[in-house]
Amino acid sequence: MSDTDEILAFGPFTMDSRRRALLAGDTPVALHPRAFDLLECLVANRDRVITRSEIVDHVWRGMAIGDNNLTVQLSSLRRVLSEHGADGLIITLPGRGYRFVGDVTGPPAEPVAPPPAIPVAIAVPPPQATRRRHLIPALAGLCLAGLCGLWALSRTGPPAPRLSIVVMPLRDLSPQSTDRYLADAISDDLTTDLAHIPGSLVIARETADSFRDGKMTAQAIGQALHVRYLLEGSLRAEAASLHINAQLIDTASGAHLWAERFDVPRDKIGDARDMIVARIGGRLDAELARLEATRAEHDRPGDPDALGLFFRARSITDHDDTLHGYEQAQALLERALVQQPNFADADAELADMLIRKVRSTDDPRPQADLAEANDAITRALALSPRNAVALAAQAHARFVEGRLTDAAASARAALESDPSNLEAQDWLANCALAAGHLPEATAALQDLIQRNPAGAVAKQRLLRLGTLLLLQGRPTEAADRLHAAIAGDPDPQPGTASWGRAESVRYLLIAASGIAGRLAEAHAMYVDYNRLWPNRTTWRLAATASKSMAALPGFNRILSALEAAGMPRYADEHVDDHIVSGAILPNEVEFAPTPTSLPGAETIDTETLHTWLRQGQDILLVDLGAHATVISGAHVPDNGAEDYDRFVDRLLQGIPQSDARKKIVVMADGTYGSTSYNAARRLVALGRRNVVWYRGGEEAWAKAGLPATDQRH
Repeated sequence: MSDTDEILAFGPFTMDSRRRALLAGDTPVALHPRAFDLLECLVANRDRVITRSEIVDHVWRGMAIGDNNLTVQLSSLRRVLSEHGADGLIITLPGRGYRFVGDVTGPPAEPVAPPPAIPVAIAVPPPQATRRRHLIPALAGLCLAGLCGLWALSRTGPPAPRLSIVVMPLRDLSPQSTDRYLADAISDDLTTDLAHIPGSLVIARETADSFRDGKMTAQAIGQALHVRYLLEGSLRAEAASLHINAQLIDTASGAHLWAERFDVPRDKIGDARDMIVARIGGRLDAELARLEATRAEHDRPGDPDALGLFFRARSITDHDDTLHGYEQAQALLERALVQQPNFADADAELADMLIRKVRSTDDPRPQADLAEANDAITRALALSPRNAVALAAQAHARFVEGRLTDAAASARAALESDPSNLEAQDWLANCALAAGHLPEATAALQDLIQRNPAGAVAKQRLLRLGTLLLLQGRPTEAADRLHAAIAGDPDPQPGTASWGRAESVRYLLIAASGIAGRLAEAHAMYVDYNRLWPNRTTWRLAATASKSMAALPGFNRILSALEAAGMPRYADEHVDDHIVSGAILPNEVEFAPTPTSLPGAETIDTETLHTWLRQGQDILLVDLGAHATVISGAHVPDNGAEDYDRFVDRLLQGIPQSDARKKIVVMADGTYGSTSYNAARRLVALGRRNVVWYRGGEEAWAKAGLPATDQRH
């Protein structure tokens, strides 16, 4: 921008590039430095469309940035302009770029006045010689104070962008400095990997390399590059080993925030290099999210912005995989998306979190959460088609829906965009596990755990690895991984009503003891387990697995060991747990005890349903279960992809209320669980006639050995 263009006016605004100030009328407008650079770039190029890459080159000047950085700053800038009645000044031309379309004029008639000086009251002394001698040092002191104030202002300036980081070249401390090539390669890979962290701003490797001589402190480098964090480290060869250290430094205070050390056999360094980079990157991803969440709460405790809310949610899910933790993170991400609807990374994180919530907790609204997750994935990929986090979440969703081929395709697409994305690698391993490819899945999970051994996700991986080892008949190794999967958790574990991590580890440890031949130990463990998680059966456990996994010999060994320890194979469909008839049960709780009858509906057992079907009675049979034992003619939702209420309502659209002959039979997994009970209760409340509740469900039908098909994926 030329000198004559230093002050420009458009709409209600005056932009002073020399002072880097934006005013609405006479009022200064708070604007992030990057947002100001973006506005300046757009206004200077207002005669044409400017591409995304041109903007990045101008605003970020050689820094490697994440896909979302420009989106965040553009959204922030548009919001500020809109708040002052200037909507539509910046337009997006899909596939081409952006353009500023406001009318711009040169300097205003009256130059923008500098901010008023702060008045200083000076008592002028009488004109005696003795008093005049004190005036000169007083004025000198005022001048010195002013110079110091100007120096302080030049030192402080605006705060560095959040999650901004520079990766310094690793120092080669080997005696002959023969490993600089390796130190540089690790630094280069780390720079690339950290740039994929959502919300990050990473200084390009070439820029960081100019500070290699080590003559500047971390604070000075942070000030020069305008970043919050500095990652530095060293590599030292010693005999047959290489020792690698890395530490994260706060550039404002110089404080060391985190450190990691690796000792690697020199002859394995080729294989270990990727592991070192992934492990440091994975730990930093979680650590930086935690640090930024803490800063966001401190800096804006009552008025968090979208990025601050995002970091707070990330920090929670990195360490807390309970229902409470997921619900906290969900609320924060939904608030972030209200503030900033085009925040692709927040949508992607929300989708992944919701699917984990459905799969690993007693989620009270699984269908609704799965539908919301798919909506969030669609929004994220519409904004950022190569967003690796969104593609990995899509792989997660397809896996839950049983679409293993599609899940693997989405995971591979995520890895094409970001080869270091551990979640995408995780879902490829899960697809291999679900397909029964045990050695492949085991190797992949071992590699993932080695790359990122900390956090709640790592514990989920340890659970799956323990499961794989147990399926392969390796109970001692399995038990070691399973104990690690709950290390540090509260003890005794809280009871939950679904197969969450805490419970899954416990029943697998029972099976491991049984398979190892320690039957008395397994029985004692089952007694404790059953107090916390009652009403479980091996049939229900098998029904939650994929068809291919349930067919594995190792899976049947696990079930047999659990039965030998005391877990029943089937529930009794006639059992009376003394639940009041017509009681209100929590929605879709898998193992909730149910009443023996439902007011306004007919409650039937397996024998009655079998008789009706043999007689050819007019029945609409609705099965909301696991699809492991599907009766011929039953209607089943598409693997949980459709909300149960909408699914049932759609089936009933063609049945008039007045049709008294059509029996509407509702069933689900078994005697224990609120799904079918609540669905039948809802139909009664809506005034439907001939509602029938089949309490025993798929489990009772399987126990009776009656004809059915397995429609699991």
